[in-house]
Amino acid sequence: MAVATPRSTRHLERFLGGPWPFILPGVVLYLALSIYPLFYQFYLAMTDMQVTSLAGAQWIGLDNFAFLFSDSRFREALQFTFIFVLITVPLQYTIAFALALLVDQKLRGRIVFRLTYILPLAISSLIVGLMWRLLMHESAAGFINAFLERLGLGTLPFFSNPHWARFSVIFVNIWASVGSTMIFLLGGLQTIDPEQIEAATVDGANAWQRFFLIKLPLMREISSLALIFMFVATFGIFEKILALTFGGPANATFTIGFYMFVTAFGARGAAGATAGLLGRAAAMGVVMFFVIMVFVLLYLRMILFEREEA
Repeated sequence: MAVATPRSTRHLERFLGGPWPFILPGVVLYLALSIYPLFYQFYLAMTDMQVTSLAGAQWIGLDNFAFLFSDSRFREALQFTFIFVLITVPLQYTIAFALALLVDQKLRGRIVFRLTYILPLAISSLIVGLMWRLLMHESAAGFINAFLERLGLGTLPFFSNPHWARFSVIFVNIWASVGSTMIFLLGGLQTIDPEQIEAATVDGANAWQRFFLIKLPLMREISSLALIFMFVATFGIFEKILALTFGGPANATFTIGFYMFVTAFGARGAAGATAGLLGRAAAMGVVMFFVIMVFVLLYLRMILFEREEA
């Protein structure tokens, strides 16, 4: 007579025989490293936790958020962050797409071009910022200004003038990030069936028509993902600001990410910010989270709506 297997044993065998033993470690790591820190940040934003009193934090509700939206420096940082994103993302996407189209052609030395474009990815953001800080230094030690002065054109106030400082941050960020976007878009271009391009060429379509009528529509989903990744990365920028301008001059290059950093970890009084306020910095992170989430959801909804209409 067969012995009945207990139900718990059958469930265990079914569990061990399925995919869960392989998935579970990743799920645990995801919960521990992503979900828990996210909820902890929401909790932290509701407290007055400081670096000097980590164990003595008090629950203060929405006071940190009320302070932020009454803080003129936070509003200025939020405004510049949006300006920074609205300028950087379209420029980066356009340049990256042009480079992807270039290296997608069967040109001599295109491997060298690809390596050149992705070289900045091997350098950390802080090193990139420090490198360009030296190149753009306003004294004779700066290579760019020394070169301009040798040509008799004078020097440029890359970091002492607010407008030039903002231009410098935008330029350096695009220089450092365009390679990753180019690789992403290049991968999308290489998934396009060459027969479609050949058929359009046989039908008399020129290069512009092939781009706008075939390549660009087929790249819609890849481009959407690239734009989302660029928005998320650009909106949270702070390392290059830290190395290039430290938020100056006169807080002209303050972004939310940089303001959050100096509020939590910067020296007291650095760049005009009060440091060591972990609760207030966490509240800034929550605001960033909701802004990014709203953008991503609206953008995805727009993409899905266009797909349904098609």
